[in-house]
Amino acid sequence: MNLNSLTFAQLLRFLELARQLHFTRAAETLGIAQPLLSEQIRSLEHLLDVRLFDRTSRRVSLTPAGIVFRDRVQLIVEGMRAGVHAAQAEARGEMDRLRLGYTDEYSSDFLPDCIRFIRDRRPGAGLELTLAMTPRLMELLQTGLVDGVFVCPIPDEPAGPECATVPLPPLPLSVALPADHALASRTSVAIPTLKSERFIEGPTSPPTASERAVNRLFARHGIQRQIAQRVDDLQLSLSLVASGMGAMIGYFAANARHRTDIVIVPLDDLHASLTRAFAWRTSPGLPVLDELLGFLGERAAA
Repeated sequence: MNLNSLTFAQLLRFLELARQLHFTRAAETLGIAQPLLSEQIRSLEHLLDVRLFDRTSRRVSLTPAGIVFRDRVQLIVEGMRAGVHAAQAEARGEMDRLRLGYTDEYSSDFLPDCIRFIRDRRPGAGLELTLAMTPRLMELLQTGLVDGVFVCPIPDEPAGPECATVPLPPLPLSVALPADHALASRTSVAIPTLKSERFIEGPTSPPTASERAVNRLFARHGIQRQIAQRVDDLQLSLSLVASGMGAMIGYFAANARHRTDIVIVPLDDLHASLTRAFAWRTSPGLPVLDELLGFLGERAAA
């Protein structure tokens, strides 16, 4: 396989088709003719000797190999864009910037204070924020596409030789129940009382680190949770809880607690929490990152 004939434009066009899964719409977005896009995808598949898409008269879908290739190509494209932005920032003398990733658990807790701290200490610093799940964030960190990540829970795998990690205060777990549930009036709920419940969970298979942590918590009581529905949308998940389809375990921010059709009840268990950490690349050193680490150390000790 001669990769010298592989162009960056081909990768961008592959990603657009992988995103839209529709040749005509993808070609319109790219500003090229649909036959040209079809020919370039065929050429790419021939070059790689791999079928990336399954095509029928009614639909286009990624093959398993296509999914793997898409995920890797996204990293290449993001790295290229990051390199361009870094070069431009260096040329403008604007390298005082910080690229941070975070999970949704930090949106209303911890991260806003960190952003305010950075803005107060370094008003001119560039700050780029990326929301993703922990596995994706660790991948971005290890490939140098971000400088630091706020993860929850702490991943089972080490961050890597060029990375360091500092633990942050854990998040307490609660259960979301329909407002008319028999347990809704309690001030806390013990894990064994949820044995017969079915649960709403995220769509990922295999389970996310958060789901594995909750499963381990229930396994300590000899309970294997039954999943009623998997959903990739928090508000829809809470609406399914309200409808009585199932309960939901997690950390719930203030906006979820304001709903009147569900109740959020703390779990009565010493282990009912999600671990959190900040992981960062140790080289090259960034002054703004060093100041953030000092702030995080003070918060963690408080």
